[in-house]
Amino acid sequence: MNSEAKQSLRRAPMYPDEVFVSDVELWGEANVRHREVTEGIDELAANIKEIGLLQAPIVQKLNGKYRLIVGQRRFEAIKQLGWKKMPVMVLREPYDLTHAKLMSLSENLHRKPAVAGDLADACDYLIKETRSITKVGKLLGISEVTVRKYYGYKGVPEGIKKLVEKHIISVSDALRLSRIEADVSKAIEFARFISKLPKPARERHFLAFMENPGASLSSIRSRAEQFRYKNVVRIYLPETYARALAKASADRDEEPESILQFAAIQWLQSSGYVTEK
Repeated sequence: MNSEAKQSLRRAPMYPDEVFVSDVELWGEANVRHREVTEGIDELAANIKEIGLLQAPIVQKLNGKYRLIVGQRRFEAIKQLGWKKMPVMVLREPYDLTHAKLMSLSENLHRKPAVAGDLADACDYLIKETRSITKVGKLLGISEVTVRKYYGYKGVPEGIKKLVEKHIISVSDALRLSRIEADVSKAIEFARFISKLPKPARERHFLAFMENPGASLSSIRSRAEQFRYKNVVRIYLPETYARALAKASADRDEEPESILQFAAIQWLQSSGYVTEK
């Protein structure tokens, strides 16, 4: 998180309190985590029972109740432990939905990562509210590329998203698949196959799939094998562009070669040098 975002959260006036658990309710719209919420809750509850609650959840008081903004998993663990009361940090001034969601998203981005779909939903909401990817990135202290990554993930077909949720492929691979013109069933078949391959082989198969998405899996395998020996181009980048490529590789969780590969193919196609696939 950048210094501007940190200072903004630190300035949020709060005071400590202890409230009845029965008076706390989850602010569902504000919380970005909606998937896999209870995964690992047993371990978290055991940890809280052993060493206590190290960081109190953040709530907002409304009509005698407390709307939980930050600390959903801690709240679930506390309920599992059967606590009657829980320590909280109460906002002195109420947050609107946008600011509450921003606080929740910041928490999930910089602590335990949330599920990709939840981050995509939150980025989509914040971009619509602020109308600026740049502003969302600055508020969250992450790069614009990362914001665009999760914003773009919102449009990935559900069948491919399920593979991400099951940790079969990465968010970056899901985005790459969605950019390739192929039906979802074909993309899923391909994704399941490459998930078992080492990274270099996976990149060769992606190139073969990009070249001819309609080909059979056996044809893609054969074509990928050819790329082991052919069509290798070595380029040298000026230092400024080399650093930019390294940053893009880290942000997108993609190999530098695959980024250059995609850029070259897109340029050749849009410039009219490729007339058929």
